[in-house]
Amino acid sequence: MVLVCHKHPFIFLKTRKTAGKSVEMALETLCVPPGQAITEPRPYQNSEYGIIGRRGDRYKLKGWRRPLRLWEWRNHQSAAFVYRKIGQEEWDKRRKITSIRNPFDRMVSYYHFITRKDPNAPTEFSQIRSAFAEFCKSRRWRDDRRVVHLNGKFIIDHAVRLEHMADDLKQIASALELPLDPSAIPVTKSMAKSRKAYDVPDYYDQDVIDVIKSRMAWVFDHYDYPTEPQPKFAPAEVAS
Repeated sequence: MVLVCHKHPFIFLKTRKTAGKSVEMALETLCVPPGQAITEPRPYQNSEYGIIGRRGDRYKLKGWRRPLRLWEWRNHQSAAFVYRKIGQEEWDKRRKITSIRNPFDRMVSYYHFITRKDPNAPTEFSQIRSAFAEFCKSRRWRDDRRVVHLNGKFIIDHAVRLEHMADDLKQIASALELPLDPSAIPVTKSMAKSRKAYDVPDYYDQDVIDVIKSRMAWVFDHYDYPTEPQPKFAPAEVAS
């Protein structure tokens, strides 16, 4: 999903597996008429308050309309798409916001997300680790470079880190004078149950680390994340 706010000068560009839906739904309150409910699945909407892209499979274009998805306002659209749609003048007026996450943690979540409904997905961790390595080395996942770059230039002004969501939203709300309650962040899907027995470093060898550092270089270049996988869970959580 993508948001273009008319009442406040911002655009939200959604990346993958970064709690982007939670951030988006919090910001969406500023892009709809007062009192309108914010729902997880929702159709495209364009009003005097803002443009809101389609969210969720319920409203996907299907059948003969499927090819039109390339031109629809929806989740994970590129910066170039938004720029073409609204034009340079409107683009330049607005600050660009996105959500980010430690890339190593993101990839573990990404893998479990795409295999969550696969009955043939491995269940033994040695096999999961091999499948994870194959996934990371493949082209089956998106690095979101096109979401946060325009004509090769990084265009993000503000990022909400998954690890510091409330604090980052509070700072953005202050900087842009947004009437936003950073404590009211919706909680959406999580892959935590799929991975709690093993921590982030358990999934990686040096070859896979190098792949992620290369493909997700834009995150490491612009944000202060460690360039090696870090533990996410407390020892008691991993053992449980």
